[in-house]
Amino acid sequence: MTAEEDPDRTIVVPRAPPRPPPLRRLALVALALLTGFGWTLFRLLQPSHPPPLAPPRRAAEAAAVVALPPLPPRTPEFAFTTAGEAAIAADVPERLRLFRFAPDPRVIVLDFASLSEQGRMLNRVAALVEKATLPRGRVLSDAELATAIAAGGDTPETFYYGHDYRAADLVRFFALADRDQIPLNADEARLRRLITALGWTTESAVGALISIPRAGADATVSAVARATILHHELAHAAYFTDAAYAAYTRQFWHDELDARDRDDFRLFLGQAGYDTSIDDLMMNEMQAYLMHTPDPQFFTPAAVGEAADRIAVLRARFWRGMPGGWLRDATPVPPGASVLPGAPRLPGSPGPQPALQPIGQPVRANRQRVAAAHQRSFSAGRKRTPAASRRARAVSIVVPPPASGSPMPRHASSTTKTS
Repeated sequence: MTAEEDPDRTIVVPRAPPRPPPLRRLALVALALLTGFGWTLFRLLQPSHPPPLAPPRRAAEAAAVVALPPLPPRTPEFAFTTAGEAAIAADVPERLRLFRFAPDPRVIVLDFASLSEQGRMLNRVAALVEKATLPRGRVLSDAELATAIAAGGDTPETFYYGHDYRAADLVRFFALADRDQIPLNADEARLRRLITALGWTTESAVGALISIPRAGADATVSAVARATILHHELAHAAYFTDAAYAAYTRQFWHDELDARDRDDFRLFLGQAGYDTSIDDLMMNEMQAYLMHTPDPQFFTPAAVGEAADRIAVLRARFWRGMPGGWLRDATPVPPGASVLPGAPRLPGSPGPQPALQPIGQPVRANRQRVAAAHQRSFSAGRKRTPAASRRARAVSIVVPPPASGSPMPRHASSTTKTS
């Protein structure tokens, strides 16, 4: 009997391989699935052939696709109009208008729709730059400015009817305000942005900023008065931007005016509220009044305490030596200027110009001048020294009769002041 046939033999059953624990099985299944998914994704992302090239677009089609509609232009805060004196004088602003003066674009004209807006922007600058008895080295606070204005019998609207400043004056104003942490009002902050936009950021900047109010801003500012204020301030602007004209004015002050003339102008300007210790201010105001304020409504020889013949001589001499430029071209020839002997001439100055149509010419108000000073010895006719009288007669000038025998009009509480 074979072993296979033996019923008592032992049969060995092979043991099944051990089964992995349940967590291990799950991990293996997850790994297999991730591997398969990753491979499938890789194959899907790898095209079997490169995609066909798109046909090239024509230039016009490409431009049509990529061109975007233009953005609306950004409106600048300050928009300037370039214009001459007549066009500026004729303007009727509804809000602040900014002009570049055509004969000299370094001159900026602020044309205000109201005296209050002009005052808010510029009164503190005026107080710093030229007002007598006020500090030159710091900016007034709002309360100090209000006190100073009231002390002079003014209002913020009538403190000045026109303003004129060098670029350097404005730079210094804001530097001092920053130094002392003086808060600026909204209009002064706007002025600061304006001078920054103009590039007037250092005291070496060359430029002039002047201002005028709209005709009808109050009862004083007629159309004629507006033109007068504008021309007066433009004369100051020429002094600020034309080095030859400023040098000639300084030479005239020292060499052509005698001590008595200078004293008369200082008294006149001091009574109008100017700081007479600033020689440059005195010279600048002298040229504006003497040469660019013949309107008897605003300035007369009597107002400055001079005889009419003396003022006529000085005007003729000043005109004969004036450097060429837009201001000379706009200045009528004074009577007798063409026959004045021995008058100084600057090299390159043009010869006598034909008489021009008279234009409104400005002045500063003299409300603070007392009546006694205004009339000082002129009620009987002020006489100069014998030597001065002989000099006046020697030039053979025919002096026309004064247009008005009365001095510049004054008001109890307000008069026309321009800076």
